[in-house]
Amino acid sequence: MKQIIYVLTLLLSVSSIAQNHELGEVTKEELLEKKHPIDSSAVAAILYQKGETSFEFNQTEGFFIVTEVETKIKIYKKEGLDWANFSINAYENGSTREIVDFSKCITYNLEQGKIVKTKLKSDGEFKEKRNKYYVEYKIAMPNVQEGAIIEFKYRFKSPFISNLFDWEFQKEIPVNYSEYLTKIPEYLVYNTYYKGWVSPKLETEQRDRTFSGRYNQMVNGQGGFRSENGNFSFTCKEQFKKYYLENVSALKDEGYVDNINNYRVTILHELVSTQYPNEMIKSYATTWEDVAKNIYNHEDFGGQLKKDEFYKDELATLLQGKTTKEDKVVAIFNFVKENMNWNDYHSFFSESGIKKAFKDKKGNVGDVNLLLISMLKSEGINANPVLVSTKSNGIALFPSRNAFNYVICAIESDNGDITLLDATDKYSQPNIIPIKCLNWYGRLVRDDGSSTTINLIPNNKSLKNYTMMFDIQPDGVINGKVREQNFDYFVYLFNKRKGDLSEEKMIESKEKLTKDSDIDNYKFNISNDNIIMETYDFSNANLVEQISGKLYFNPLLFLKTEENPFKQEERVYPVDFTFPNQYKYNIMIKIPEGYEVESYPESLNLAMENNLGSFSFNIKVNGNMIQIASSEDINQAIVPAQNYQILKTFYGSLVDKQNEKIVLKRKI
Repeated sequence: MKQIIYVLTLLLSVSSIAQNHELGEVTKEELLEKKHPIDSSAVAAILYQKGETSFEFNQTEGFFIVTEVETKIKIYKKEGLDWANFSINAYENGSTREIVDFSKCITYNLEQGKIVKTKLKSDGEFKEKRNKYYVEYKIAMPNVQEGAIIEFKYRFKSPFISNLFDWEFQKEIPVNYSEYLTKIPEYLVYNTYYKGWVSPKLETEQRDRTFSGRYNQMVNGQGGFRSENGNFSFTCKEQFKKYYLENVSALKDEGYVDNINNYRVTILHELVSTQYPNEMIKSYATTWEDVAKNIYNHEDFGGQLKKDEFYKDELATLLQGKTTKEDKVVAIFNFVKENMNWNDYHSFFSESGIKKAFKDKKGNVGDVNLLLISMLKSEGINANPVLVSTKSNGIALFPSRNAFNYVICAIESDNGDITLLDATDKYSQPNIIPIKCLNWYGRLVRDDGSSTTINLIPNNKSLKNYTMMFDIQPDGVINGKVREQNFDYFVYLFNKRKGDLSEEKMIESKEKLTKDSDIDNYKFNISNDNIIMETYDFSNANLVEQISGKLYFNPLLFLKTEENPFKQEERVYPVDFTFPNQYKYNIMIKIPEGYEVESYPESLNLAMENNLGSFSFNIKVNGNMIQIASSEDINQAIVPAQNYQILKTFYGSLVDKQNEKIVLKRKI
């Protein structure tokens, strides 16, 4: 699958900040430092971080990975105190598990001119089961104050040699020095990948490494089986690589970003092959097609789609009288959505099996959506799973089943059209899947072993339509009526925002959005076409300025865009609008008796290059009425960073126009 990875500008200073690169070496000068030498706004900084991944060997496990990480952090401001808490997830599946051990966890403070050390005690360490497969190891450092320095070390042991550490050179705070070492035996070959445009500095050499230990095995000899033990030792070549960077700037979220981690300066590894002594080479290099096929063949994935006997009777009752494919799809989708409850766990695998999930009416993403696909398939509907990586999971650089963490349903029509469904979200609709799933591409997997990429980003624009009528009193009070129509993803967002809110809470929310207007007669309804319409009356005495007998007001009132959302001089991430959209405004304004228009904004029509979007603002004065018709169109959900200046200029003109005022004066 073709992946587009946008990169992050990394600012490197000319000279490195002097720093002790060892734990336990903290000076008064470091503790007295009030702000970061390069980034004075930093709330904290990584003074030093070192990771080392090496391989160990024993008779039972074979090769396994040990990664040791040392971290030293300076806290500058109270907003940086959260950096004194650290957590890491470890995988567990029966007796196969990753293990984390913390050590050398110390907080340093300067008290009355003396360095005071506070060691982490057992009550500051936590271990929490996150789900069936993952455990979170956490520490909360003690006695952390502004100006403190904290240090900690942990050892991460993993039997999964395909998964080396993803080493992040860049954090949300500055990093003075970051170093990652890998020591890889000659029997294992990995590809190396980088995120971010700056590659770390690299030192490499080859060394001899001797592995030794004890063995214990059962031997079939004279007299039957017996236990045999002893020592083993072997020597091989080991590839040593040291990656490092100095003075790495903080990762700044520029807004309108899908997942900031996609642009973080990071090094990743992929296991390509293994070749042990006296054995043939074994290749692990794979394609997206191989990944999809292997997942589909798993009992907890494709195996679940063959199970249908347990819901046959209930499905027959549900579909009584429904003869068309469309009616069956709607009935099955709504049934699963309304009767199954998502347990908040992401996975494309069924956790407990769809039969048990159906009985319990609860399950993870795999349970719910694989059940949906199974039920659709049982009725002859061409439904298949689509593997998805959610926005929070990021974008994969290379084919791996770890690239995905979610599954949805795709229905393929005879003419090639695809309808996407997700029954885990009560507010989703056909082709309106949760926003967390709108992450570039998914992979549709068919039961014949074939698979293909699916664009998850909507092509059609979602519309929000405002109709507003208001009149202005001579004393500056505005009274009016508003009708808001929400289509497609704006319906989804409305429902997510509303949730279980009472009408009173909805009115309070609307009052905040309308510049503290008094809201009356608030109503909303959902049409058969799944369009949500809101209507309400409003009154506001603070939207008109009275100066020297003249009335100044903005014709869009509280609907205008206050400021340009794009303020940076340059942009290094793509701009993510989530989905293409259109805002339309139809406004009628009644001029108060005894007043006339002195000035009003000129009409304007703008179109961005490359068909990125457009803006129109048209205004007419007819007697005592002012009529405005305006629209804002964004035609692409994701705008590449190279088009940032076009976007910034466009929004600058849009905001300027929307903030121009109409001036009314008394008639002479």
